[in-house]
Amino acid sequence: MRCRILHNQSEDEVLSHVGANVRRLRLQNGLSQVALAEAAGISRRTLIGVEAGDANVSLTGLNRIATALGVSFSEIVREAGTDPAQPIHALTWKGRSKLSRSVLLGSAPARHEAELWDWVMDVGEKYVAEPDPKDWREMIYVVEGTLRITLSETPHTLRKGDFQVIDTSQPYEYENIGSDVLHFIRTVVY
Repeated sequence: MRCRILHNQSEDEVLSHVGANVRRLRLQNGLSQVALAEAAGISRRTLIGVEAGDANVSLTGLNRIATALGVSFSEIVREAGTDPAQPIHALTWKGRSKLSRSVLLGSAPARHEAELWDWVMDVGEKYVAEPDPKDWREMIYVVEGTLRITLSETPHTLRKGDFQVIDTSQPYEYENIGSDVLHFIRTVVY
């Protein structure tokens, strides 16, 4: 399943923040929707949906919008005017199971930014990601369960207590291959 900010219940609030932030930042930068869409490498139709709070946009697409606007991913997702040092707690991905979800907990400055994520995946769930820009890294720590990370078709298995740093500028996937719920912490650094 591709990584999407889904449109339902608690995600409505995140989509509302995203839409308002993108519109506000686009106007502050003096960009038309066409210009921003082209700069972000997305369709104008997708951008219109994002600004309306209706788009089921990939996290990579949303990051492209943030980059084109010259801001961080967390600045797009968090409520405008909130303290950047405060937790974000934005639900950004849900799997087929009610247990499977990804929550952006917060971010901190790095070369650009570091993000802390809390992931839970039910048995059999899979997350398929688009490659991130060059020099992006993720640090993964498995709290419970068994995680298979596939990097450019090469699988790596991590179990409870395992830690790995991965280069995400290539195709990658997360999958719960165990018989129990998987819980892992993901730190994205870029």
